[in-house]
Amino acid sequence: MPCARSARLFSGVGVNKRKDYKQIAREILERRLEEINKYGWRHVCSKNLWTRSSFFYTFHTHVYKEYGIKPEELDRNYITSLIETVSAQMGFKREQLCIYAEPRARIYFRGKDFPITCHNLEQLARLGVILVVIEKEGVAAKLRKWADGLGIALIDSKGFFKRVPKGTN
Repeated sequence: MPCARSARLFSGVGVNKRKDYKQIAREILERRLEEINKYGWRHVCSKNLWTRSSFFYTFHTHVYKEYGIKPEELDRNYITSLIETVSAQMGFKREQLCIYAEPRARIYFRGKDFPITCHNLEQLARLGVILVVIEKEGVAAKLRKWADGLGIALIDSKGFFKRVPKGTN
């Protein structure tokens, strides 16, 4: 069990100075908030936008340097779930800390592939006259060549189009 070692290290048994995962997550998010307060939300989001994966990499880098715990020993789903838990305890939503979910949908238009994010909606709105939403993953990729010459933009939402209307997960 790869997570057993890391759970034991953070259970409070043995070395007192070791911190639990929620405390480490809180420290990372507090540093993120300090950055936003110093430079402004718009600046941080445009220059240093994080995804849930960015948070995980920051977290695992910290615990590896401090405690020697390797990334494969961490439960990625649990660590990334701490973003919502801890930010809510701090009185914020994940998006207020410039942490977004990975793009769940993509637009294919005239040979190019664009992720759909809350930051590029205006640009994407100007791409095509006709938008075709395809819920089944991979189908849009197969129809790309057909749509390229017709000015049709294909949206490959991987089934998340109706479940994620505000751009978060």
